[in-house]
Amino acid sequence: LFVKNMKGTGNMKGKKRFLFFSLSLMTLVSCSSNNTNPIDSVNPTVSEQESISTHTHSYASTWSKDESGHWYEPTCDDVTDKKDFAAHSFGSWNVTKPATHLEKGSQERSCTVCEYKETQDIEKIAEHSFGDYQKDASKHWKVCACGEKDSEGSHSFGAWTETKPASHLEKGKQERTCTACGY
Repeated sequence: LFVKNMKGTGNMKGKKRFLFFSLSLMTLVSCSSNNTNPIDSVNPTVSEQESISTHTHSYASTWSKDESGHWYEPTCDDVTDKKDFAAHSFGSWNVTKPATHLEKGSQERSCTVCEYKETQDIEKIAEHSFGDYQKDASKHWKVCACGEKDSEGSHSFGAWTETKPASHLEKGKQERTCTACGY
């Protein structure tokens, strides 16, 4: 209860006016001037009384939600009131897209109360598993199990090595090998 002393005006001359506030009713009470504290007065003289009606909120039956929590939204004009506001209560993470060497993955979890979904990235797998060199006549490369190529390049041949010396009857043979892939 809140009480405020108001100075008298008009036909209230010689009397003090007190304004009483409560949560459900506001009443203006006038007491005689010899009565210094209206709360001590058992039967104050009521010269004016004004009633203000209270408003009762109505709420939606489904949860409203955002990243901070969930609540029941009022269906009336008071948009500041959030009934039963609470932080989310999340379940376990579920992988929705596995991470690979090429792309990030993703996972999500849901609030067990309002079903708000939170999504999170899963970083790319950092290391590839490249096998031995694959090669053709002009280049070489390695391939990861995921299909990504690495170390692709032209052959880098070393010096010629004689494998069969030439004779007056036959030509000789020389060969050279790629220093990276052995082609």
